[in-house]
Amino acid sequence: MADDATAGVDLICPFCGYNLRGTPGVKCSECGKEFDRSTMTVSQIPWSHRRKIGRMRAFVKTCWMVTWRPGKLAEEMNRPVSLKDAMAFRRVVWVLMCLPGWGVMGWAMGAEWFHWTDGRNDVADTLTKCVPMPWSGLLLVVTIGIFWWGITGGASLFFRPRGMEAEQQNRAVTLSHYAGATWLGLYPYLLFIASVLIASLWLEENHRAEDFELFLLAGGQIVLFVLAIWRIWWVPIILMRRVTHCGTGRTVWAAVGIPLCWLGMGVVAATIVVVAMFVDVIRASLH
Repeated sequence: MADDATAGVDLICPFCGYNLRGTPGVKCSECGKEFDRSTMTVSQIPWSHRRKIGRMRAFVKTCWMVTWRPGKLAEEMNRPVSLKDAMAFRRVVWVLMCLPGWGVMGWAMGAEWFHWTDGRNDVADTLTKCVPMPWSGLLLVVTIGIFWWGITGGASLFFRPRGMEAEQQNRAVTLSHYAGATWLGLYPYLLFIASVLIASLWLEENHRAEDFELFLLAGGQIVLFVLAIWRIWWVPIILMRRVTHCGTGRTVWAAVGIPLCWLGMGVVAATIVVVAMFVDVIRASLH
């Protein structure tokens, strides 16, 4: 007989995806394979146990699972998952992805408002010229947040195939919110860019800016960027295919549609910024 603790819980067969609610014993009534009921009621996602193992450790382990072991994350379709936990995880990823943009804009706005640079910093001067302050700068900060919120959760649009039961769809969408963790793979790329800039300045100051050395630095930068983007693009597709058991057609659609969602968010963000800049220029000319 089914355990009292799991009798009313939607358990999904890990082999065929059949809903095991009310199924007696340890064999799936659909495919006949045995399952372990005791392990199917406890989430294996580290983030779900952050209060026990610590938030930092849970976050890092979950990011590792999502990025390098998406198949392990897909197995959570067979267990109850928490949308609240998934959204909390996505918010942390969102903040981390926004921080570089917010930091740059905060620096530029501070340079404009408090005259930190007085024309001595080319980067801040360029930013303040390209983005009239203060209102366009503030709007750009908001736009960065909107952009990354859409980017980190855009893949969830493809986790709702029509043939799935409502409970399975909800679990699939919940797991899709973890896929945004792959974007954190851009941080090594950003650090590499910083190291390239520092190395280039050092080479020039020491009269060692040989083309071959600069070529190696630029080549490494390109390779790291391609690897990061490949993982960011590939993991949601693998996760979607495993949790929804979709066919080749839907997989191809997701492979094309996910980058289109990113492009769409970029267009929306760019449009907001251009309109804000245009309004700022008109207001400045009227005054």
